[in-house]
Parts: sequence; C-alpha cells; structure tokens
Amino acid sequence: APGEASPQSVVRLPAWRLVVANLVNPWLIVLIVALVAGLIVTFTFGFWWLLFSILPLGAVFLAVTVGQILPSLNYSIAATPDGVRVGRGLLTTSNDTVPPGRIHAVQVSQPLFWRPFDWWMVRITRAGTEQVSSDGSQNQAALTRNLVLPVGTRAETERVLALLLPMLVDDEVR
Repeated sequence: APGEASPQSVVRLPAWRLVVANLVNPWLIVLIVALVAGLIVTFTFGFWWLLFSILPLGAVFLAVTVGQILPSLNYSIAATPDGVRVGRGLLTTSNDTVPPGRIHAVQVSQPLFWRPFDWWMVRITRAGTEQVSSDGSQNQAALTRNLVLPVGTRAETERVLALLLPMLVDDEVR
C-alpha cells in the first residue's frame, strides 16, 4: 500500500566495518607493502622514474577499495510479504527482493583475516539468475546481487539466516 512504511532492517552495517573488512584483504595488504617498498626505494636511492609505476598503483589501490565499499554502504535487509528485500549502495542504490523458495544454496564464509573480529559473509545462489557468462567468467552483477550480507557479526549473520531460511531451528544455525 502507498501509505505503508517499509519494514525495518534486521542488520545495521556501520561504514567503519566495511572499510576495515576491505582493508584486511590479503591482496590489498600485499599491494600496500609493494607501494611502501617502492616509495622507500624511490626516496632512498633517488629512482624517481619509479614514481611512474607507484602512483598508478596507488590510484588502483584507491579505486579498488572505494569500488568495493561504496556498493555496500547504506545496506539494509528486511522481510517483506514478497520475500527478503536487500537494499544497498551509496551513489547508486539498488533494492532486490528474493522471493520465497528461490534460494538454492546459502554460503556462510569467514575469510582468514576476519576471524579475529568474528565477522562473516553470507551469499546465496538463487534460481533464475545467471551465475556464469557465456565466456565462462563469473557474472559480476550476479555476484553482487547474491551477496546478502557483505560483513556481519555472528548475531547479525544468524538474523540474516533466519530471514533466508525460516524453517531452520536456532540450534541448527549455530
């Protein structure tokens, strides 16, 4: 109904957690070490021509990091009569509703560097979406759309799983 308010999100995702979760990525850590090593060599030995490779590498680091954080900002997930609605995005917002019965698989993962923080990620595989392109590569839009919790605590992960799989008993989720 037009006057009906949208349902309340079951997860509040702070921006600092998204930033830290993306910065503790092992590939970005290697990139940061390479940047720092390149700057040390440049200023120690006067190899100023190295700046022509270090500066673009720094720009790539910034673009990749910002490109991973912005789509997940303003995140919300809530149950609606039509299914589970997932909203995300700061500059370009998107809302996607997963109808009941369309979820084929749920993947709950915890990257190695997230373990000290006890953070988790939840992805789904749903019926009717193309997962792989005709050339065999993974469809980036489908990967983003199927990421239902970019980074969450254990309690938030359990709330999302309860939305996605309401038939599970609390003891089975743990």
